[in-house]
Amino acid sequence: MKTITCSNRIYYSELSSEEANALHQDIQLYHAMMHTAYHLLCLKSQGIPFPFENSLEKEMKRRFHTNDYFPLSAIQEAKQHLSNDFANHENQKKALKAQCKAIEKKIKEVEINILKIDRQLKELCGNVLKEEAEIVQ
Repeated sequence: MKTITCSNRIYYSELSSEEANALHQDIQLYHAMMHTAYHLLCLKSQGIPFPFENSLEKEMKRRFHTNDYFPLSAIQEAKQHLSNDFANHENQKKALKAQCKAIEKKIKEVEINILKIDRQLKELCGNVLKEEAEIVQ
């Protein structure tokens, strides 16, 4: 069976310096938009309203002077990162709660063992005192 593969990979070494710089600037612009969108969405999730009148999409277009594609894509990716962060946070909370329960259970077991050993020690001390009293008499 034959398979056909296709790659859209771009190598900087195969591009001219102007093309490589343009591509690098676009990537930097996209990451700046995504970082800004993530920051604003984090603030909104904490109950802090946007500091502007327009929608987030229009504000991103205004700030970064681009067409619709970059800001919308950056906002979608930022929303996905934010939802993943919330899900990871919830998973970490659950794991820590389970860990705390296990530690509390271990503490109770150790306390019970300490009480048992303490009782045994008192019994041994009592037996030794009785034997000493019998020897003295």
